Amino acid sequence: MKKRNELIIIYIGYITKLVSSLMFKYFKYSNYLFPKTKVTNVVLFNREAYLSKTIGCIIILAFYILSLLYIFFIRCKYLENDLIFLKKDTFYLILLLLFDYTLYMFNIKIMIYESNALKFVIVCLLTNLIVYIKYKKNNIKIK
Repeated sequence: MKKRNELIIIYIGYITKLVSSLMFKYFKYSNYLFPKTKVTNVVLFNREAYLSKTIGCIIILAFYILSLLYIFFIRCKYLENDLIFLKKDTFYLILLLLFDYTLYMFNIKIMIYESNALKFVIVCLLTNLIVYIKYKKNNIKIK
């Protein structure tokens, strides 16, 4: 049995979303942990802003890399005529979308604007749709 690399990428997407949500919540309330250094009302260095921007950039980059890796693994499996579990992958992607939706407290406007996991899910679902259309065109059974 071959490894299911695309499913591992989806699981890493879950973990990245969970870590990003916890980290941003932590930095939102981190004024108690990182007090600002002030000299006559001038902020010398704001560690909170620097860390939250750095982590935000890393998480955005992680979701784009995960999207590219998912496309790469699906393409490799399609070209090798290996079995792709489209239904299971789509189910896990929709669960990630629902997980993200609940984390944004069912506010779709904020989720569309700020969620990087949403972009990851959309790219992966479009990849699944393209593979599904190619499978239907070639009359290949879908699992």
